Amino acid sequence: MPVLVQMFRELEAAQSAAELRGAVERLTRQMGFEKFVYALTIRTPSLKPQEYLLSGYPPEWIKRYVAGNYFALDPVVRQAQSSTLPIIWSEVASEPKGSEIASEPKEVRDFWEEARSFGLAAGLSVSVHEQPGITGIFSLSRDKAIDLEGQDLAALIGRAQMLSS
Repeated sequence: MPVLVQMFRELEAAQSAAELRGAVERLTRQMGFEKFVYALTIRTPSLKPQEYLLSGYPPEWIKRYVAGNYFALDPVVRQAQSSTLPIIWSEVASEPKGSEIASEPKEVRDFWEEARSFGLAAGLSVSVHEQPGITGIFSLSRDKAIDLEGQDLAALIGRAQMLSS
């Protein structure tokens, strides 16, 4: 059965948040990633924003992320808010490459170092911009680098975008 067909069948069959999380976790692993997070915000004119989180990230990382207000400094989140293009973390993450990261704020470098300590070393994120007022981010992560060459990356991005929808 084609991967995309299987993907949709598993997601449609989910009857609860736990089943949905399990299905996304299985699909994440099939795509070569260990962890995922899907965060969605729904804004309507007359109601308080509603926020949803479906996470396969370590719970301790989620607690630290929220407590540290990492939403405000996470380069992936910032880029996802202003663009619909897929985000390869290595393209926005500070890595020890010499003086080129010296201009990046220390708190951002510390953020990436802390994320790596939770096994979130490499990733792919796609922004979610659905109907007006619905925005979010879907991230896949793992502890080893993503091969940025060849057709595999294009297929991976396509699958991530389909899964995020």
